[in-house]
Order: sequence, then C-alpha cells, then structure tokens
Amino acid sequence: PVKDALKRFPVSDTSAPARYARAMAYMRQPDFKKALAEIDSLIAEEPNNPYFYEVRGQIYMSMAKPGQAIPDYQKSVSLRPRAPQLRLALATSQLATEDPALAAPALANLKAASLVENDDVFTWYETAQAYSMLNNEPMANLATAELWYNAGDCKKALVFATRARGKLPQGSADWQQANDILGATTAQIKDHECAPG
Repeated sequence: PVKDALKRFPVSDTSAPARYARAMAYMRQPDFKKALAEIDSLIAEEPNNPYFYEVRGQIYMSMAKPGQAIPDYQKSVSLRPRAPQLRLALATSQLATEDPALAAPALANLKAASLVENDDVFTWYETAQAYSMLNNEPMANLATAELWYNAGDCKKALVFATRARGKLPQGSADWQQANDILGATTAQIKDHECAPG
C-alpha cells in the first residue's frame, strides 16, 4: 500500500532504494510531479540503469502521455535489448499513441519479446493490436488465437486459428502455426481439457 511505502521510506531517506520506492508510490497516488522528481534524481546518478528509464516511461504512461514514454522505454531497450518486459513496454507505448507509423516498430519489439517469452497473453494481445493497425487481419487473427491458446481457452483459440488459416498463404510458417493451434485445441476439446469458451 502507498501509505505503508511512504512510511517505510520517508523523504529523509535519500538512498537509491528509498527514492525508487517513493517514485513508485507517488506514481500510484498519483502525484506525478513528485514521482518524476524522484526518478529523475536516480537517472542523473545512474544514467545507464535501464529500469530507471522504464519507471519514468511508466509514469508518463500513467499520465496518458505515451509519446513522452517512448524515448524512456527506447533508452531502456537500448541498454537491455534482450529484456522482454522492456520490449513489451516500448511496444505498448508505441501502440498507445495510435500512430499507424509506429505499428511496425511496435510489432518488431513484440516479436523480439516473444522470442524470449512466447506464452505471455498480454504480448499476444498487443501483437494482435499491431497487426490490426497494419490492416493485416489474418495475422491479427493468428495472434488472437495464440492469446486465447496461452490463456487456456481452446474454444476461442480454435475460432481465431480457423479464421487465420483460411486467409494465410497455404504451407507458410504462419499457416502451419495456425494449423498447429487447430490440432492442439481440437485434441483438448475432444479430451475435455478445454477451459470454458
């Protein structure tokens, strides 16, 4: 709870962990001015810490300013390119701008994130959004099938995989992925291992 965090880390405590904790607490309060002051002080001291930029990006996202969050998330990714959560955060801010020009870079970040963690439901949700912004309905359906499959709802996964397979080039890797989801979900439904759809 915010009250507990602020009691545990009073302003008199100027250590890095205390300022980090206060930045998070102020963001949740929300007191964005104080949150930014705390995280800015940490970035000034440790300009190569990717997670401080991530927090500043989170603050801007909480302020509904995704355009301002992008440079911070971009910096965090440049410092830790293999961290999937940082890639996902950058992609989320890019898509949140609703700028179609950022859909392709967002998709590239989501693909990089899913190379490390390919079962994250939110990553698949954002991937479907990116494909939708790019007017690629078959791939949006495939990403949605992945989302539902990883969420454990094989009936919905079956619906979207069927839609995707019908429009993807037959024999392509994406068509094969849709086929694999169809095979897995059909077997789970048959064996009554499926979550309610």
